[in-house]
Amino acid sequence: FNMNCIKHLLFACAFTFLASVTVAQPVARISQGQGTNMGPLLEYYVDSSKSLDLEQVKQKQFTRSNAEILNLANLPFDVWIRFSLVNEDDDQLYLELDNAMIENLVIYETGNGANSKIFEGGFIKPFRERPIRSENFQFHLKMEKGKVHTSYIKAFSGFPMMIPVTVSSKESFNWQNQRHNIFWGLYMGIIIFAFIYNLFIYSSVREKSY
Repeated sequence: FNMNCIKHLLFACAFTFLASVTVAQPVARISQGQGTNMGPLLEYYVDSSKSLDLEQVKQKQFTRSNAEILNLANLPFDVWIRFSLVNEDDDQLYLELDNAMIENLVIYETGNGANSKIFEGGFIKPFRERPIRSENFQFHLKMEKGKVHTSYIKAFSGFPMMIPVTVSSKESFNWQNQRHNIFWGLYMGIIIFAFIYNLFIYSSVREKSY
């Protein structure tokens, strides 16, 4: 090899390395007591044909979100979202999509060369069909400890496609749900108290404004 060949070879190796770093899919690690906002680690692909299945989508080039909350505004197409996790906790993990207005939602887990559909539904489907009965979409992620698992989300909504995605350990998930329930319990208590108070005044003064 002459000097020019060596330079070209080194340049090609460097370019290949940088390209692999750029397109490498990020992996989140969830430990006991942790909850992680997946926003900056999400990757998405817009299926304008609305006809692709999971295996076809896997071959497409996804775009990195890099935002705290994935916000794609109004889209008349299916959006595929993917993220990779390593479960470092002994318990199962929990996935939450903090958007109650997703019309159609399908979630897949992939690992050990197999695909598993863990949910298919949306806000237009009966509420009782949700694995965890919450106004948002919450799911168990049964991931083997220490191994990388990739999840795919297929979503469609006639409303703005803004999807906060969180993955939590069991401990963190329970704590967040307790805080959530306490807040709404206090809120509903205040509203019910105000209703009863004004009803009592109305019964005394017979003024319709109450």
